[in-house]
Amino acid sequence: DSLDNINLFSIITIMSFFLLAPVTIFTEGIKFTPAYLQSA
Repeated sequence: DSLDNINLFSIITIMSFFLLAPVTIFTEGIKFTPAYLQSA
């Protein structure tokens, strides 16, 4: 059961990452992209 809980937690973490990444890019990309390009 503990192994299933670990797998479930990792799946939720990965899914939440892929779901929140586009939102973060769209909402913060305008502010962070110019700074990232200047530092790159």
